[in-house]
Amino acid sequence: MTTMLDCINEQPRVCEQILADEATSFSEFDRLIEDRQVNRVLVLATGSSLNAVHAAERHLEVVGGIVTKVVEPFTYSEYESLDNDFDLVIAVSQRGTSSSTIDAVKAARDRVAAPILIVTADTRSPLAALGDCRLDIGCGDEAVRYSTKGVTATVLSLLLLSVRLAEHGRREIPAELARPGIAAAVASMGGVIQHAEQYYDAHREELEAATRISILGFGPNVGTAVEAETKIIETVRVPVQGMELEAYMHGPLFELRPEYTLFLTEVPGTTSAERLRQFADFASGHCDHVHIVTSGASTGATRELALDEQVAEELSPLLLIVPYQVLAYRMSASRGIDLVEPAFPDFRSAMRTKVAG
Repeated sequence: MTTMLDCINEQPRVCEQILADEATSFSEFDRLIEDRQVNRVLVLATGSSLNAVHAAERHLEVVGGIVTKVVEPFTYSEYESLDNDFDLVIAVSQRGTSSSTIDAVKAARDRVAAPILIVTADTRSPLAALGDCRLDIGCGDEAVRYSTKGVTATVLSLLLLSVRLAEHGRREIPAELARPGIAAAVASMGGVIQHAEQYYDAHREELEAATRISILGFGPNVGTAVEAETKIIETVRVPVQGMELEAYMHGPLFELRPEYTLFLTEVPGTTSAERLRQFADFASGHCDHVHIVTSGASTGATRELALDEQVAEELSPLLLIVPYQVLAYRMSASRGIDLVEPAFPDFRSAMRTKVAG
């Protein structure tokens, strides 16, 4: 039986294949935008797909040169009506069965005079049938309930889409954000998984005892933090919050207790890194479990999961999401939580959040 850990370990291979298949995967999209100017894009997504969008959003804007408006599908369907001036609509759903995303795409079809791109792992899904164009994220079927390889596949696919939009608009792409930088990040994924496993082993007892967790980040790694929140809540089933560090300091900070756990997500050399380290020093005086997950080299701190990679901030979520997946799985397994059985078997039938594939 396939486990969540199997899917985590498949990510380097899956992402390498996505890079290899880029020309074929994007051929339909290239034809869609061939004679079209793309400046403003509406993105519809929820759950882990939404987290992946936020992780890639900065790259889409900096490299792709587009203004993105990201909206939760239910919010778009029920509460949005005035802003319909878009050149492209992108709906993201790994399995293509999200009922709220399907409803939002139908609403967008009526409101927006622009083509609709469906980004999904199932190009024959109910959602895919509603689009003018489909982009296969290339992760295949994720047999387990909680997405891991589908998240990184979505982030990677959006990064490549950003590059293709830049090429279409004849925009110059900074070298560190272009295909070689993306490929280098993918090539380091296997090592990232190893670093995360080693870190868990070194801090096993502390992490197994965690009862309240906050994951914080800046910029594109707010997407990382919220995806970490999603994954740990789904699997470990303790209270977790993921958010921007500045937002945390304006209110949520005041719940901090010595027994709580903090994870701070860092990309060295960025404008936010110094701020994050300052907060780590402060928080360590009030909390006994402050961890730093950094894309860079170790500084020698006791609780520092260092990936030892040089990666641009706009690409960093592709790597920084992965350690949280490993920690979520290991913390869940240590508590004996059965990830095969749903936490609430009656939830899907009661709330109809998915349609039949």
